[in-house]
Amino acid sequence: MTLPVASFYTDHDVALQVAVLLREHGHMTLTARAIGLERAGDHEHLLTAAQRGWILVTHNRQDFFLLHDAWRRWFQVLNVSVVHAGILNLATRTS
Repeated sequence: MTLPVASFYTDHDVALQVAVLLREHGHMTLTARAIGLERAGDHEHLLTAAQRGWILVTHNRQDFFLLHDAWRRWFQVLNVSVVHAGILNLATRTS
């Protein structure tokens, strides 16, 4: 049995084709749509990915900068060692 290279959770802003391409390259991929979270808030997407230990994939850069900073601060203050696997922002070209 071959283990996946990495595990990704794509939020509702990411095209389904991204998940298909990730799977074709040996990664585990779960989409927000597949688990009924296509209308969930950004905080729910980050929590969903973190609970699974998967990397969150999004296009929503600014909101996740804020959430990541809040995540770090809250868990530092609460003295809890819960970490997330990361946030991968798929930047879009503006020019």
